[in-house]
Amino acid sequence: MPVNDLGISSPGRIHPRVDQIGSRLEVWAVRTGLAGGAVQRARLRAAGFHRMAARMIPDAPAADVERLAQWITVLFHFDDEQDEGPMGRSETVVSDTYAALTAVIEGRPPHTRRASPPVITAVAGLWPATAFGMSQEWRHRFRDHLHRHRDAFLTQIAHRPHGTAPTAPHLTPEAASRCCSPST
Repeated sequence: MPVNDLGISSPGRIHPRVDQIGSRLEVWAVRTGLAGGAVQRARLRAAGFHRMAARMIPDAPAADVERLAQWITVLFHFDDEQDEGPMGRSETVVSDTYAALTAVIEGRPPHTRRASPPVITAVAGLWPATAFGMSQEWRHRFRDHLHRHRDAFLTQIAHRPHGTAPTAPHLTPEAASRCCSPST
């Protein structure tokens, strides 16, 4: 069995249209603003999110693999924004961004105090196809997880000016016990 760059054995199966999916992912990332400049596009290509998705679901329709690659791209971009962008330093930006994300997943137009960030544009385009056919319970669970993520992140950025990391006593019981838990 082949071994990837991380030293993890991985099956050799990959979606046959992986290169086309990668090209389409880059066009989409540029259009949504997630990869506007040459450096961002090169970083996207190097990350290989399309290859990750193509290995995860090699037998799925190409559109599903592409959508998974888009979500992976959104999540990594969102994480970078939280670590490196203004969101990582401003409770207002966090609140605005998560309010806009909540609006999108509830089917309302997102309103922000500033220009709509690329992650909102990307999620607004992805959400209808992702949520199609999903139950109201699933949609509510998704929203609730998003809100728990917001709350945990607000706790984290409150600690940044002091150079500390939140510990379990600083997190709400909900965030400490459930945020990002694979069982929730």
